Amino acid sequence: MECISMGALPRSCFCTLVLRSDSSHSCNGRDTFICRFQEDTDHSYNLSAPSHEISHLEKSSSQLGRMMDLPDMNNLVSVMQQCRREKDFSGSKQLHLQVCEHGLETQDTLGNFLVPMFVDCGSMTHARQAFLRLDDRTELAWASFIQGLYEREEFHLILDLFESMQASDVDLNGFFFVIFLKSSTKLKKFDKGKKIHAEVIKEGCEANMFVANSLVDMYAKCGLPLEARDVFDALPEPDIVSWTALISGFAEQGLEVEALDILEEMKSKGLFPSEVTLFCGLKACASIGALQEGQQIHTDIVYAGFENNLSVGNTLIDMYGKCGCMEEAQIVFSGLPSRDVVSWTGLIAGYVELELADKALECFEEMEEDGVFPDPVAFMYALKACSGAGNIERGQQIHMDVIEDGLERNYLVATSLVDMYSKFGLFAEAHDVLYDFPVRDIVAWNALIVGYVEHGLTTEAFSCVNAMQQEGLPLNPFTLVSCLKISGTVNDIDNGLRLHDQVIKHGMENNAFIENSLIYMYAKCGMLSEGQKEFDNLTVRETIPYNNMIAGFSDHGFGEEALLCWEQMQKEGVHANAITFLYVLKACSILENVTRGQESHMHIVKMGFEEETIMGNVLVDMYFKCATLLEAFDVFENLNSRDTASWNAVIIGCVEYGLAHEALEYFKKMQEDNICLDEVTYVGVLKAVTSLEVVSDGMELHAHIVKDDMEMNLIIGNTLIDMYGKMGMLEEAHDVFDMLLDPDVISWSALISGYVEHKLYETALSYFETMRCEGVSPTALLFIYALNACSGLKALQKGQDIENKIITVGLEKDEFVGVAVIGMYAKCGQLLEAEKTFMMLSEQNAAAWTTLIAGFSEHGLVQETLDSLECMKQAGFTPDPVCFLCALKACVSIGAIGKGKELHADIIIEGLETEIYLGNSLVDMYGKFGSIVEAQDVFDELVTRDVVSWTALITGYAEHGHPEVAFQCLEQMQMEGVTPTEAPWNAVILAFSERDEIEDAFSVYARMQEQGMLPDSATYVSIFRACGRSAALSTGRRFHSQILNIPMVNNATGIPITSLVDMYGKCGSMIDAKQAFDTYPCRDIVRWNTLMNGFARHEQRDAVFSLWKQMSEIGLANEITLLSVLSLCSHAGLVDKGQRLFETMSQEYGDAIVLKHYSCMADLFGRAGQIDEALEILDMMPAQADSVAWSTVLGACSNWGNPGLTVHTLDLLPSINQFESSIFTSIPKIQSYSQFLIESGYSETNEALFDTRHIG
Repeated sequence: MECISMGALPRSCFCTLVLRSDSSHSCNGRDTFICRFQEDTDHSYNLSAPSHEISHLEKSSSQLGRMMDLPDMNNLVSVMQQCRREKDFSGSKQLHLQVCEHGLETQDTLGNFLVPMFVDCGSMTHARQAFLRLDDRTELAWASFIQGLYEREEFHLILDLFESMQASDVDLNGFFFVIFLKSSTKLKKFDKGKKIHAEVIKEGCEANMFVANSLVDMYAKCGLPLEARDVFDALPEPDIVSWTALISGFAEQGLEVEALDILEEMKSKGLFPSEVTLFCGLKACASIGALQEGQQIHTDIVYAGFENNLSVGNTLIDMYGKCGCMEEAQIVFSGLPSRDVVSWTGLIAGYVELELADKALECFEEMEEDGVFPDPVAFMYALKACSGAGNIERGQQIHMDVIEDGLERNYLVATSLVDMYSKFGLFAEAHDVLYDFPVRDIVAWNALIVGYVEHGLTTEAFSCVNAMQQEGLPLNPFTLVSCLKISGTVNDIDNGLRLHDQVIKHGMENNAFIENSLIYMYAKCGMLSEGQKEFDNLTVRETIPYNNMIAGFSDHGFGEEALLCWEQMQKEGVHANAITFLYVLKACSILENVTRGQESHMHIVKMGFEEETIMGNVLVDMYFKCATLLEAFDVFENLNSRDTASWNAVIIGCVEYGLAHEALEYFKKMQEDNICLDEVTYVGVLKAVTSLEVVSDGMELHAHIVKDDMEMNLIIGNTLIDMYGKMGMLEEAHDVFDMLLDPDVISWSALISGYVEHKLYETALSYFETMRCEGVSPTALLFIYALNACSGLKALQKGQDIENKIITVGLEKDEFVGVAVIGMYAKCGQLLEAEKTFMMLSEQNAAAWTTLIAGFSEHGLVQETLDSLECMKQAGFTPDPVCFLCALKACVSIGAIGKGKELHADIIIEGLETEIYLGNSLVDMYGKFGSIVEAQDVFDELVTRDVVSWTALITGYAEHGHPEVAFQCLEQMQMEGVTPTEAPWNAVILAFSERDEIEDAFSVYARMQEQGMLPDSATYVSIFRACGRSAALSTGRRFHSQILNIPMVNNATGIPITSLVDMYGKCGSMIDAKQAFDTYPCRDIVRWNTLMNGFARHEQRDAVFSLWKQMSEIGLANEITLLSVLSLCSHAGLVDKGQRLFETMSQEYGDAIVLKHYSCMADLFGRAGQIDEALEILDMMPAQADSVAWSTVLGACSNWGNPGLTVHTLDLLPSINQFESSIFTSIPKIQSYSQFLIESGYSETNEALFDTRHIG
């Protein structure tokens, strides 16, 4: 018997084939092949011809030899056998030529020997040619040819031959079934494997242990573990190989736990695992980090004496490394009798996986020092370590070593280099490596794409995707998942949609990872309906897709939808993880739903997630957002560990609720705990400092920022600009702005808003234009600031220019911008344009109504103010305090007390009566109406009473003849700790002056000075008025002297010159009046008219006409001036002079000439006895003459003693009833006319008016 070895096999497999040459054992081909397999992939078979085939050849060659002169067939066969043994390809070719020369190549028997000869000599091309020429292929030809294909991994051809062999006369046996099954396993062709299994059953080979083990192996590795188990369980007595095949298959399919269970089951059956079995068990432990099971297998290895086996030791190192036990891995490594590159690589890989990059690089260097040359895998992990350690210099050195070793084009190494350079952002180097690689596959491209993604270079990432596709590489799931996540992260919906098309095109819609990534992308991009469609299409909804949907809803402010999704997740029994609760809490924050937040908190505690710092941080934030501050502080105080985000959450929470002092206290504690401060920390604390307006704290914080080298941070810089701007430190704000490398639109907004807030409107607009010139597009907020600046300057043209720009960029429909445009027009006095803009708004909101109402109010359009308020209410909007303030002001201006009381009722209904500004306005309104009781009632109801409240009440009492009560209130105000301004003092002084209680007025003034209150201009107006009314010239002069020594009022604008002139005029000292007037020359028409009145009062006609001439020449003469001159003419009897002036002024001023001027002219003619001319003047009046005019004429009639003319005048009256009965009191001699008037019939027709009360 001849036994031929199947050659050198890998460590995990071997096979022998025994061919019996004894003729007594040459019956069945099945029995001639005895195979023993262990699981692995590569087999090498040496086949010799069975003896019955050699005997057949001897017989045929003898016959052929007698027929023609041919070489001896036995010799040919012997030479073929020798060539096979010696693998002499050259001799084989010569032999083949000799056969062909004699025309024997088509001889089937001889051809069946040519096939194995060429197979063993390594020429599958010649073997294939010989095989294909055969019409009748023997078992030997089939076996040798199939073995050759297997050795060259041409598994597809082997499976193609399966059906051909079925159709041939050759019986399928165990050998062939094993080869076919192994090929199916290699190609993961379980469908073909099932057909082979069916043929196995048909041929009755299912009991063959080798075949059965191959079936187990095939099903397990093809992802059909249940079928593998069925075959295994059908075995009467599974051997070690059977168990190992099952364990290995389960482990390869990701069923590591089940694989380890099978290993335990095997041991429970009394079978001790082989070296290979334990090797598979270790691999399973490494995959899932099953340390305890791995340690048990380690014990079994030591027990079996395998610990010195290098392959086993290397696998132990790998297992401990993946389980994170590098100390044990190091012990195994140190105990190995010899170490190869795999040993070192396992150790390096372990350190890399644990992110101990520096230790990994140390190991790599030790390996090189130990004389072990790195292989591609070692280089791969070393390059990963360089990335992890941030050591690009070492990475570049390793790159040089790679080139020196000639491995730069190795797939693993090249991909790792691309990955490393990409992580460091060295994309030029990454590109060089990628494009130097002869075949760029999808993994290398993915490394570059991920690098671009990590550096936020999404455009470049998608360019790589396009380049990859142009090279004919399809997008694989990994690429699609990465790119979909990019699209979601950067909100690039366009590329996301294109990727979705690619998913559909390549039929990957059912890939779970891609489905989840699509949901993620749509959710992140805000296309939640599309995300919901993808979610609804899932056959199995697991934690990740639910998390993506809940996160999408929460991120885009749809808190209610997020919680509904969470409820559905609970109903379907899907397990929630920490990420789920993070977004559920965010949804609770959005809705400010503390009840749901507390329920979630209970779930979190129950599942043990509260120990995670990030969860605690989100809980703190949620409780702050829900305004449950005590719970927020409680969660914070109970955190096991606090990181930067924890402190940030509590600081930001305090700032949002106006607890700036508390925020700063937490900041100090954070510093004491040496917690790293980040961008969010500084922004929060800067906001706290800004709200407190503590300049020193702000500057100290700025110094900290500079020390931490964060002054260039854009967000921090913007917050600093905002802080300095709000504090009025605009130079410092500008300095910070100038330091920013690339100011964004927020930077400009912060800077410009500071200038606007502090009324530096021109500077604000200048920066606005500079920003536009630098290519920064204004936001709606910036346009609002610019419009507010125009409002402050009343720069209508500039405001309209900005409005045109707003229209150009399409922001005219923005409701806030629209409100700003209305405000600009209103401030510029263009109320029609403001109203037009208001009417064009797509939505007339409360702010728009308020702005319009404020505009009407500011410009004294009382009725429009009140009408707009009514329209606002009818439109369903509730007026805010500003609207009510404007309306109350309007009521005061027109004396509409009834409307004011209605507004008061509305204020109470809206619950705004506690607003101090409204309360103060109500007190002021009632005070001005003289409704002092109501004013006092409102005042008494105020929760807090400030200086404005007291001033309004005091002024009300003072203006309506109650100076004593006003003074009592002034004293009470001070007793309650409210320091009065000059206004209430002035009101009391003026009230006493109006009652001619001059001594009391001076007494109050003295009290004012005693309390350290410096008088202002208004105080002296009251004092001078008191002096004028009492003709107290010496007192007035004393106060005049005093005012010159008070710096606050001793200037051209502070001294009440007009009141001083008026006082001197009323006291009869026109020299002092003129001197005061000349001391501070100005074009104030009131001051000129006051001087004119003084001269006219004392009938200093030359001075009056001289002053009139000056005023006319400089264009200051007006209707009031004319009154003074006409009055002088009247009293001086200057009829012609007065008449000429009146006619001239009528021509120049037209509508400015009013009833008073006509009355004055009537008085002028009446005093001169020219009654007819006086009556003509009354007839010329633009409106019906009033009682004053008629009294003047009647008085003139009386003065000139002409009762007939008096009766004639009375006849001209349109209706005596239209006038006050007091008209008759103006007729001095009416008593002497009474009988004459009675006889004329006036006592009969006007008894109600003409009685003794009028003449007595």
